[in-house]
Amino acid sequence: MQWRTSWAVMVLALGLSACGGGGGGGGSSTPTPTPGSTTITADPVSPEEPMPVAVNLPSWGAKSLLISEVSSSGWVEIYNPNAVPVDVSNVLLRTTSNFGAITEFALPAVTIAARGYLVVAPRMNSSDQSSRQIAFVGTTNLYPYWGNNGFVELVSNAFNATVDFVRMGTSTTAPKFNPSSAWLSPGAAPALPNGYGNSIVRPVANIANDTDLASDWQAVNFITPNGPNDVSAAATDTDNDGIPDSAEVAGGTFAGLDLYSMGARTGQRDIFLELDYMSSSDPGVKPRKEALDKVVAAFARRGFSLHIDAGPNIAGYNLGNSQSVLSFNRCLDLGEPSGSCASVNVLKSKTFDTRRTPIFHYAISGYQAGAASGAAGLGEVNGNDFNLTLGSLGLSTVNTASTNLLINLQASTLMHELGHNLGLLHGGFEDQNSKPNYLSIMNYLYSSAGLPPDPRGANAGQRWYFDKGMRGVSLCGSNPVDAGPCTTDFILDYSDGSSANLLETGLLETALLGRGSSSASNYIDWNKNGNLDTGAVSANIRSGTSASSIALRDYDDWGNLRLAFSRSISGVALTRGGTMPTPAGVGHDRQPVASEPPIVIPFH
Repeated sequence: MQWRTSWAVMVLALGLSACGGGGGGGGSSTPTPTPGSTTITADPVSPEEPMPVAVNLPSWGAKSLLISEVSSSGWVEIYNPNAVPVDVSNVLLRTTSNFGAITEFALPAVTIAARGYLVVAPRMNSSDQSSRQIAFVGTTNLYPYWGNNGFVELVSNAFNATVDFVRMGTSTTAPKFNPSSAWLSPGAAPALPNGYGNSIVRPVANIANDTDLASDWQAVNFITPNGPNDVSAAATDTDNDGIPDSAEVAGGTFAGLDLYSMGARTGQRDIFLELDYMSSSDPGVKPRKEALDKVVAAFARRGFSLHIDAGPNIAGYNLGNSQSVLSFNRCLDLGEPSGSCASVNVLKSKTFDTRRTPIFHYAISGYQAGAASGAAGLGEVNGNDFNLTLGSLGLSTVNTASTNLLINLQASTLMHELGHNLGLLHGGFEDQNSKPNYLSIMNYLYSSAGLPPDPRGANAGQRWYFDKGMRGVSLCGSNPVDAGPCTTDFILDYSDGSSANLLETGLLETALLGRGSSSASNYIDWNKNGNLDTGAVSANIRSGTSASSIALRDYDDWGNLRLAFSRSISGVALTRGGTMPTPAGVGHDRQPVASEPPIVIPFH
């Protein structure tokens, strides 16, 4: 709640500059904090992030800043109801810290646009950089951390004034300055809901009517960072895709975003992806429309609607992202920046619209980190970020086969890394790779080679033969596999889990890949003796392992995709004991990254 006083207007004036505000500097480097510190200073704003110019407010009638949303994932949203931008560099966030003590965290020199929003988030990574969308406060050791029944306050010590205040649930904490009698009775706002992707908000209808009462607030099940709180407390997600039904109908919005116009519909499982790419002439970097078409079609065949925003330069894939082309970097990594390589997370913080955070996966296409022979991509498991690094691998469009290879590798890598985001591992439910009966693009046996067009036919074992260097089988050369990566027939798919188990100590060669056989003469030479064995054989049929008596199991990928990543314990929030998540979710939603070995371009 806002505590209105003549001091509030003075607080804003203190943070304004008649000749310009925000900018690329201000503040000093954040020191290493010690437990018990009273005030943690702000960090400098990234010099690469331009800020709008702030001007003086009128002396009378100006509303102060409002706390508009408090998230269970540890961030708070501030709304500027004024008709001019406001610089918040002299405002502090007062709340409890991760050590449990009441602590004040200085906000950096960030300007909130007129009628705009700013998310204030705890610093969880050393590379977190404040921008006009997110202000990071504290340090990686000492940061804001409130519970279900905590409180959040905006204060100015210079004017001994509380700008706005909210306490939740059973909290009895009073504002630091000028306690409002409305807050002392009847009580506080609703307690923060347990779980992930939840918050308490001022609904759109209440944002202009601050009464300092609990009735200004309501608990909701869908966070709307940096946008209007336009999702009601009663909103449901009947198709379980992480998007409220109210935002999947004509006229509905989500944090002000028109997802309906982007293709979202009720009763349809929608997946959204923003795909940016580096400015480069390397054919492997800029996404090909044909590659995106293939991935979208693969999801559509299984009843999922994948919506990709690759910007205005990719025909048919522009959902409003005007900054899809990023500056060139020689290498790209996922996670904390390493050496001279660019970080997906840092680049994302500079251009990604944070209103999209609970809905959109995010990816960048660029160059491999380190040596030329590295992984083709990296993806968070049960997360929302990944990269594609097919640059500098020699992919080209010199002929039809090369063009097909380029398109198919882009498509398969994108679907593979997105699969990690959706909860899949290299063995589906496990990291046991190269299971021949796991017919999925997540499986390295099929990720570059594509799926066999007929797993019940005579050529069902071609990809396994290629992997084992048998029978002169190639992917793109002489004696190529059916529907190989240099053809237009390349098949992308996740598994439906319909394969029977394969037991390496008791293999039947006529059982093929566990999905039956179209002829009694069809077989896969599992023991590599050149003959069809009528009895069970024992053989190691995976890569780099010995024969095991544990059955190799298929997995129903499609039936187990985790679409609502913002509502998952390992989606955009990690737990640190108790019922409340560790602060995460907006600006630092980093999750474990799947390990990927180097790619071998399959020209042979």
